Amino acid sequence: MRFKLFHHKNRTLANYVKEFSSLKMLESRGQWEVEVLSLPQQN
Repeated sequence: MRFKLFHHKNRTLANYVKEFSSLKMLESRGQWEVEVLSLPQQN
C-alpha cells in the first residue's frame, strides 16, 4: 500500500508524522510505502 503525506510550506510536521507514528513501523516491515510530498506553491 502507498501512503502520501502532503505539506504546504514546512516539511517538518509531515516528517514528524512519518517518523513518530505507526507509519514508520509499517514502512520498515515492507507493508507500506510512505512518501512526503509538497503541495503546489499557490496561495
